[in-house]
Amino acid sequence: MGTQADSIVNNSDESNDNSKTDVANEKLLVDVGSTTKEDSSDATVFEYPPNPMLEAPLLSRFLFQWPYKLLQLGMERPLTQIDLPQIAPDDTSSVNRKILDEIWEKELKKNPENPRLHRAILKYFIKSLWYVQPLQCISTVAKVVQSVALGSLIETFESDSGESGYVWASVIVGCAVR
Repeated sequence: MGTQADSIVNNSDESNDNSKTDVANEKLLVDVGSTTKEDSSDATVFEYPPNPMLEAPLLSRFLFQWPYKLLQLGMERPLTQIDLPQIAPDDTSSVNRKILDEIWEKELKKNPENPRLHRAILKYFIKSLWYVQPLQCISTVAKVVQSVALGSLIETFESDSGESGYVWASVIVGCAVR
């Protein structure tokens, strides 16, 4: 019973659509001293810190530098729930449920006799990540070529053909750059 986080208090009007919930208005009721839910006189309300990724410049996102302050704090001391930032609005369950409802409605319209949730989710997954698939394929091929080139480089050390060693070494470096 005496959990650290008893409930999430949402300041938005319950009659509004859940998708309009503002993540910035969410507050957490933390139980700081009591051991039961009935004794919540010591509870305090706090706001999550803002999500650093939402304000991060493009280069910081690309180089994954936006969580540096949180990681540095985690190196200094164990992180608590108070240290964790708000989730991004695109990662909330209301947004994801809205997306799921949309793809399910499309599946119902397209296949009214035999709708399949897994088919709808797979189509959405492929459409939303189409640009990653060729990059993953290139990365996999580069790893295979790199391992073959490493074997060929080792073979050049065993034989006396020093010229081809430079070629295999450059192939290894080229595959590592990706």
